[in-house]
Amino acid sequence: MTSPTLYITRQLPPPVLEAIPRHYQVLVQPEGQPPTAEELRQGFAQADAVICTLTDRIDASLLAQASKLRVIANYAVGYNNMTRCCALRFDGSWRTIFL
Repeated sequence: MTSPTLYITRQLPPPVLEAIPRHYQVLVQPEGQPPTAEELRQGFAQADAVICTLTDRIDASLLAQASKLRVIANYAVGYNNMTRCCALRFDGSWRTIFL
């Protein structure tokens, strides 16, 4: 069985990054710079799961391209970066987890 794919938008603490490969296939290693809108779109479109941060704008147009996506983990204090559409997927098949 193949591991689910994970898109990480930013650098996370080393213990988190070290644990991820045991459970997920990481699509793109996060870099120091924020991803562009196009990079976010591509990452969300390819991933089964996403870890994003407060500065990543998550909205309906981004999610509309993300047919494989099943979970979003928001590594942040707060969730102002997510519009109301993130609480419910169009078909209701996934949930958003706030970390």
